[in-house]
Amino acid sequence: MKVQEVLAKALSPQSSRASLALQPAPSQVAIPTPYVFYQCHCRNSSGRGLGLSPIAVSDGADQDPPTEADYYLLHPIQRLYFCDHCNNLKCMHCVQEEIVCYYCPNCLFEVPSASVKAEKNRCARNCFECPICCNTLSVVSVVDQVTTPATSGVHYLSCGVCRWSSLEIDLKFDRPTGLAMQLQKSEDDRDDVREFDKLRDYYERMARAHYPMSSVGSLLRSTGSINLPSSLLSGLSSLSSMSSRSASLHGINSKSQTLPDYEPEILPKESTLDDIEQFKYLMIDDATSLKQRINQVDDQPKFRHDLRPQRVQLRTKRSKRCRRCEHILVKPEQKAQIPKFKIQLSAIKCIPTITIAQPLPGSLLTDHPFELHLRFSNPLDQEISIEISRAQYSPEKPCLENVDVVIPASSFTVPPFNEFSEDDVVSEKSLPPGIIDRNKNFTVVSLNVTPKKRHSASSRVEIPLLVSFQRKLSSTSSNAEEVCVSYWVQVGLGDLRDG
Repeated sequence: MKVQEVLAKALSPQSSRASLALQPAPSQVAIPTPYVFYQCHCRNSSGRGLGLSPIAVSDGADQDPPTEADYYLLHPIQRLYFCDHCNNLKCMHCVQEEIVCYYCPNCLFEVPSASVKAEKNRCARNCFECPICCNTLSVVSVVDQVTTPATSGVHYLSCGVCRWSSLEIDLKFDRPTGLAMQLQKSEDDRDDVREFDKLRDYYERMARAHYPMSSVGSLLRSTGSINLPSSLLSGLSSLSSMSSRSASLHGINSKSQTLPDYEPEILPKESTLDDIEQFKYLMIDDATSLKQRINQVDDQPKFRHDLRPQRVQLRTKRSKRCRRCEHILVKPEQKAQIPKFKIQLSAIKCIPTITIAQPLPGSLLTDHPFELHLRFSNPLDQEISIEISRAQYSPEKPCLENVDVVIPASSFTVPPFNEFSEDDVVSEKSLPPGIIDRNKNFTVVSLNVTPKKRHSASSRVEIPLLVSFQRKLSSTSSNAEEVCVSYWVQVGLGDLRDG
């Protein structure tokens, strides 16, 4: 039976798999309540939403409020960035990453980019991981260091956590330095490594046969978006002649561009009855765990005596750019020893943070109103004015939410952030209606919420709010230009119960 016939049968209306695949995903799988999540500006306004009040000029006011289908497009503020050039929120799909440097997390040694592939993305110094507990191994000498020089004798790796040592697998070293090079020689002689090198060489010859350098050069010259130096483009003709000579040496016909079928020299070892018999009388500590097999993914050993120490994998420092304007959002320091950032435009440092300020009722009953207190915290060093609003509904665009919300104070100000200031508590008599508290760099507002039972709505009480705030481009100048930033947030309160 062909693959197309199998797929057609599996996705037929009579198939149970098709009925399960066509069912809508439940809305409760997304976010546990209570929560306050933000909607990124990358959400496409498809026109299916509701009419909005034109209170802002940012892209957020032109978007639809979040619905049940947008749960996977909502993010906590800690996972968002803010582009001060676009004045929009950016999620992980709206940014592009660039590698700044490679480094070892154990010795903090910076590895050049040209050496990463040759070192198989692992540290080339004396940094090894324990195959049992994955902690860092240390070099220990067998002989006494007082009577014998440190460079002589036999050395081995030892773990200070689980007490594993390389002597258990008969792995010793002649020198206490350059252990990676000594271990690399034994790894290169393994059957799986030699077979992989042969397979890679086979596909490299296939790539040179099917995609000659002349076609690549014409493609690069015709592509205006790729800026390459003229010296590289002029050398493509010589590279093409070199590839044709290499193909002739490996027995490749340049006209037919065909390769013989690949024939492996070493076949994978199959499980035998002896292996099964060993597992019958095997102790639980002598068998490897799933984590240990994944850490040694080349051969995935089943027994503990086949585990080997692994070199520590390299880490990267990455910068993030906005995909729309290509401005830098996050840029760490170049040095691996410095854990600071030159640029860090996280959303939690650029826009107000919204949290629920009071405990919610134990159960949300239909037609039982209650007050919801939201705290707006200002991370900026300037006072900001905030306006919150709801979506506008009409008979043509009915309400799909099971809650009615009244906002007594739709506009208010939040004091600036100052880490050296003391608490200046404002009495409740001087606060306007709808404002519960204003202290330091936050303001607490009250919303009157009444859960409603609507047939078109789900069983969850969720409130989408459009938040807009004014901020100055420069905090030092009094005549600085002000911009308005708008975005949608969704406040999840819990499940609705019949009163």
